[in-house]
Amino acid sequence: MITAHAIDESAVGYYRIRFVIDAINKQGGDVKLNLIPKVGTAQEGIFQLSDVVVCHTPTSTLSVLEIIRAKNAGCKVVVDIDDDYTRLDGGSWMFQQLHSSNAGSNAENILAGAQFADVLTVSTPRLAEVYKEYNDNIVVLENCVPEWYLDIGKAERHQWGLGWGGNPTLHIGDLEEVGGYLNKYNVRVIIPPSTELVDVEEMTRKKLGLFDGFAEVRHWGDIGGEYQKMVSDFEVGLVPLRRNNFNDGKSWLKGLEYAALGVPFVASNTREYQRLEKMGAGVTVRKNQMWQREIKDLFGNDKRWIEAKEQGLGVASEWTYENNAKLWADVWGM
Repeated sequence: MITAHAIDESAVGYYRIRFVIDAINKQGGDVKLNLIPKVGTAQEGIFQLSDVVVCHTPTSTLSVLEIIRAKNAGCKVVVDIDDDYTRLDGGSWMFQQLHSSNAGSNAENILAGAQFADVLTVSTPRLAEVYKEYNDNIVVLENCVPEWYLDIGKAERHQWGLGWGGNPTLHIGDLEEVGGYLNKYNVRVIIPPSTELVDVEEMTRKKLGLFDGFAEVRHWGDIGGEYQKMVSDFEVGLVPLRRNNFNDGKSWLKGLEYAALGVPFVASNTREYQRLEKMGAGVTVRKNQMWQREIKDLFGNDKRWIEAKEQGLGVASEWTYENNAKLWADVWGM
């Protein structure tokens, strides 16, 4: 039996653990989900030991100790990492959290977990390059989407301007990439429920270079349904990523979400978005000045918008967890 441990209930916990479990079990697998309490409330024994133990991003010292306990008990341990924690922006909240000696979770724990793992899984080829010095048994398992996203994407609905979803406090410099090129459009930004709306609204407008009335900031709801419906209301999705080492390792997940939910999108030309564009989903921009042109092309041409939507849905249908469940099951040890 396999037990997969999700460190939190945020989006990454769903995409790297929970949605994977759903797809594998639908096809006759036997994977149990164990939600780990937040750092500070967790106790020894939080891992449920089984033939295979899967752990996503072990940030806490306790998680690393649990990995060691599992190995000593004869379990196969799979550790999954979805970002480049060796190259965080020094000004970001995540950097401060993971490099603080008294935070209870830090980047050193993640790297230790990677070293102890029998198998290390990552979401992009670039991350495999980064982490190979910590573990030479690395497998790339690309981020996917559940099949039910496609049902939302194919439905007729009302589209609402430009959209982006995420936490601006963690995406240092990203929104500024498109700032100043959106003045002709209404923009909706959806942020995690845990983020203070008042603190983020003005920050978001400044990052995007927009005045009051042209940018709306809302909380998204449950990542298991409400979030997806809010994203599907975007007419055009945005994936601005500042050019740096951290973002070079980022996966195509946000763009794949847009594509599966029927939203044409424009993205920065990182490695993964170039790959996705070659497959037929989304369009990338090489220079910041190109944002306005590509957005205008999608807004001003109904035929082009419909074509982009259909192409995106086609690509996303190949990258569902259901279509790729066997890959994950084989690596996890079924």
